[in-house]
Amino acid sequence: MGDYFANFVQDLQKDIALAVEAGIRVGVQAALSKSHTNSKVEYLSKKEAAAYLNLSSVTLHTYIKQGLIPSYRIAGSIRLIKEDLDKAFMRRKF
Repeated sequence: MGDYFANFVQDLQKDIALAVEAGIRVGVQAALSKSHTNSKVEYLSKKEAAAYLNLSSVTLHTYIKQGLIPSYRIAGSIRLIKEDLDKAFMRRKF
């Protein structure tokens, strides 16, 4: 009976390891395929973003300062990602 239980535990450990490995593989593949679809990031200046959102530059600046719209400093200039703007207005809380 002891050998049966030991073999059962070993088989169970192998099955769990294989399941975890398969789950990780699927997760990594999904993450990689998602990152490839988002590889073309479109950056906008504050002026372009304000025009895109049909906002004044003052209102856009206020939303950025309030943390409602994320912005990034790239080479000394403020840039906004177009997809971030779309997401911000989809969940609009302002």
